[in-house]
Amino acid sequence: MPSYDLNPWEPLMLQLPSPTTIRPSALAITVAALVMVSAGRWSVLRTLGGCAVLGLLTAAPNMLA
Repeated sequence: MPSYDLNPWEPLMLQLPSPTTIRPSALAITVAALVMVSAGRWSVLRTLGGCAVLGLLTAAPNMLA
């Protein structure tokens, strides 16, 4: 997986993923989870269940094809 080195000094290195590898569906599920927990005050278990359902819904078109 490609990564960017923001700090070339050895003891302190920060690697970030390449922006081209970000999947929009995964990003949308992450944002939905943040909204569920912070604004919706959902429990962690309920949020995980909601994210699992969203993940299945985004993967369903690929599984049916």
